[in-house]
Amino acid sequence: MALFKEGLNQGMQRVKKFLTFGFLILAFGSIASAVVVSMHSSLFIVHAVEVEDQPEDSPMSASDIISLASVPIGKLNLFQLNLKQVESRIRTSSWIKDVRLQKMPPQTLSVAVTYREPKALLQTETGSVVYVDGDGKRFGKVNLRYRADLTLLSGMGSSDTARAKDAIFFLQRWEKLKISKKAEISSISWDFDRGYRAVLTYSMGDRIGRTWLDLGQNFDTQTDLHLERLSKVIEYLSGHGVAVRQIWADAGKKIVVKTAHGS
Repeated sequence: MALFKEGLNQGMQRVKKFLTFGFLILAFGSIASAVVVSMHSSLFIVHAVEVEDQPEDSPMSASDIISLASVPIGKLNLFQLNLKQVESRIRTSSWIKDVRLQKMPPQTLSVAVTYREPKALLQTETGSVVYVDGDGKRFGKVNLRYRADLTLLSGMGSSDTARAKDAIFFLQRWEKLKISKKAEISSISWDFDRGYRAVLTYSMGDRIGRTWLDLGQNFDTQTDLHLERLSKVIEYLSGHGVAVRQIWADAGKKIVVKTAHGS
């Protein structure tokens, strides 16, 4: 009798395992069938591409991004849409730094983009002007109505990404330290003999002073303390209306100033 009960229990366990396995196969089959039906159902045909809210001063419009995405509206099932291909098309714009795509059933593709941020203008070897970001990467067609207050970098060829990046880092330190509220760096150029040279403009009451600012071969020598000394010199020149021809900020701890004739 005990053996009969044991055999019965084992048989019941095998039946349960078989039923469970069969149920799982049936469930997976149903899911797969539903996926196949969805991928061919007209209920999931893409009818809209939506671009997430963008800042008012965005360099590209929502219609620009939708045009780049080139999604065949009304012709393709949402589940058959290849997101990698869509992303690749959007990234053909050098303005685009990052793309995030999300399928939103039943009929919508959501697009969110992050733009590169212009840190300066860069004059190329051919004389054209492009934007450059914090990594020294060139991009975009310049529109001065978008950003007209950027410093112009020159003398830095296509292989000089590191120099452009260093110049931008220097500008960021200049801004962060608030070197002088009355002075601006309008341009920075690279010269193999002189190193980095900037054009500095500063207020002289009812006049504007403009001078060369020599920064040396390496921005690493421009410590924050050294830049603070330069700030005090500029403040003095501005406050006393002193016109200068050149300022050397690459002479060790010293700031050397050559005044203009008659100052």
